[in-house]
Amino acid sequence: KDKAQKELDAALPALQRAKDAVAAIQANQITELKAMKTPLPMMKYVMDCVCILLGRGLSPITIEEVQFSKKEQKTTPVMKDSWEDHGRVCLNDIDFLKKIKDDLIGERLNEEQIELLEPYLRFKEDWFTPANALNASKAIRALYDWVIALDDYFDKSKIVKPKLEYLTLQEGKLQVALENAEAVKAELAEVKEFVEGLKQKFQKQMEEKNALEEKSRKTKKKIDQARRLIDSLSGEKDRWTKGKNEIAELKKRLVGNVSMSCAFISYCGPFDADFRSLLVEEYFVADMKKRGIPCTPGLELTSFLVDDATVSEWNLQGLPKDDLSIQNGIMVTSSSRYTLLIDPQGQGGFWIRNKFAEDIDP
Repeated sequence: KDKAQKELDAALPALQRAKDAVAAIQANQITELKAMKTPLPMMKYVMDCVCILLGRGLSPITIEEVQFSKKEQKTTPVMKDSWEDHGRVCLNDIDFLKKIKDDLIGERLNEEQIELLEPYLRFKEDWFTPANALNASKAIRALYDWVIALDDYFDKSKIVKPKLEYLTLQEGKLQVALENAEAVKAELAEVKEFVEGLKQKFQKQMEEKNALEEKSRKTKKKIDQARRLIDSLSGEKDRWTKGKNEIAELKKRLVGNVSMSCAFISYCGPFDADFRSLLVEEYFVADMKKRGIPCTPGLELTSFLVDDATVSEWNLQGLPKDDLSIQNGIMVTSSSRYTLLIDPQGQGGFWIRNKFAEDIDP
């Protein structure tokens, strides 16, 4: 392998020369070549060689007399060029520079192309010379060097490449054998991994089994505790049932109680305590019964409309503790409009000033 690679490395400078030759060619130089109306014969023959290396065709072979040097005034019998049929078309290709600068062009050469170059290259000492190429154009000289370098590269590499290809084939077979061995190792590793997975799965399932057993034990314990708690609370059942029924009854009478409370606040303000009681206990209750609206017999409106904490707060603010004063306080705080106080002793005004002290402008 090392020997074959060494021989191939010896051919690489020729390929590099080919790359260097075309690297310096500029687009404007190709444009100048395209613009030539009567190109020199050497340009036409160099383009024939370029067509061969790029895989293009040539015109049918005919022999003609060509004058390569105006100074010598002599003609040479050579093959007729393919400029008009193929060379001009090849040069006018918009990808011409890209194709000749392709790094892989040397790897695509074949024996047939090299054989087609031989009728031109045999005259390297006669008319197919670097001087004649340079005389045609700098770009033609670069293309000439490119052709010569590729021919040299193919000549040096054609013996080495089959060896390297054979070596690559054998290395591929070796790689396949190694991959097969690795596949067997991988399969063995998979089996071991599968067995290990089964062990881990078994261990996990055993842990889950133990956890379920522990959970079952705790759940059973909680059920026993709940049963004991239910048994201990069974005596409260009657009391809760009675409370439930009382709440349902209060809910049923709520509409009537609220109606009487609204009537009390709306209409009883001008009257004294006795007449207020008469209105509530006889007239309001009788009206509720007449209308079929349930209400609480003997409803204590003061307790229904205000709680003890609020009453205590009012007393601290200066409101007297008698029922009539508390009823007046309810009417003042629950009415939607301002109430008219007839307050000869000034107790109501004193209480209002204390209760709403923050809302009264000084």
